[in-house]
Amino acid sequence: MGRLSTKERSMSVKIVGSDFSGNPTTFVGSDTEGNMFVRLNGIPVSSITPIDAFLKNGSSKAMNVNGSSTPVNFDFAPGQGEVWYLSKISSMLSDDGLTRHGPGDFGGLSSLTNGVEIRIKTEGAESVLATLQDNADFLQVFSDLNRDYSEVFSSQIALSGTRSFINPIKLDGDQGDFIRFRILDNLTGLTHFRATAKLFKSN
Repeated sequence: MGRLSTKERSMSVKIVGSDFSGNPTTFVGSDTEGNMFVRLNGIPVSSITPIDAFLKNGSSKAMNVNGSSTPVNFDFAPGQGEVWYLSKISSMLSDDGLTRHGPGDFGGLSSLTNGVEIRIKTEGAESVLATLQDNADFLQVFSDLNRDYSEVFSSQIALSGTRSFINPIKLDGDQGDFIRFRILDNLTGLTHFRATAKLFKSN
């Protein structure tokens, strides 16, 4: 068996919890030369670059569009040669001057027929994370932090929420990966509907 080099003989210390399977999610340590390293959810990094990226269709981030005839996609996708890790998705919707906003409605609209698909393509494989058809769906999917912001937006119904991922999802630009909201109904009755991807990459 080969002998470990000086740098390979290093010590790491767990500083942040574990996932639901009991696997450590964050480690920090230093090698014998005093160089610090971090391993975040199995991703070794010396430093990270975080971004908040609006999901967009072209240059537009306004998702209150009509996708009933032709689906409309709002995406974030890494460029060629880029790898980003998705840690959270946040979304907000509001309705101006409407009073109907029960759990079976979508904002102030009636329950959606086809809904809003949240799609993720990671390492070349695409899947549907969830389909939102009403306010109950919205609050359950974005359940990490959500609240009614109607008191902030005068005379509007406004909901906001965040969905976090214990293990960040790898988005590889060379494999065409993305995070996508696909609009399949007419949402023009909403005043605002937006989504943000919170990501980081290893430098």
